[in-house]
Amino acid sequence: MKKDKLKELYEKYKLEKDDFWTQKVGKNTYTIVSRTGVEKIQNQEQINVSYDALVVGDNYCAVKCIARKDKKFIETFSSALRNGKQGNCYTSYVLEMAEKRAFARAVLKFTEFYQYGVFSEDESESFKKKEKTINLITQ
Repeated sequence: MKKDKLKELYEKYKLEKDDFWTQKVGKNTYTIVSRTGVEKIQNQEQINVSYDALVVGDNYCAVKCIARKDKKFIETFSSALRNGKQGNCYTSYVLEMAEKRAFARAVLKFTEFYQYGVFSEDESESFKKKEKTINLITQ
């Protein structure tokens, strides 16, 4: 069922091989959509997004993202902390990273991907595509 629904979403949004994969992190396996995949989904659905920067600092930022289309809307939050190994952001652009994460999360929630356990590569450094990943849909 999950694989069938993911295939349906994959085809609906015209995602390509490099837009969608599974990633093993420790003992868990995650289904990941690339940044370009999230952009394709948002563009095709014409989802409007806006942001509120809740906390902005040199090493920590928190952002609220509101996604809207017609009468439907979703609010979600994201943060980025640059603090060596204890943080979740390894770039000095913490506000931009929090914004990217909030955007991806809002789009994936809005389009039902989240309810099927799909995450964006922006949500975790562990989700960055590695050379040997498995494409869930095109196998």
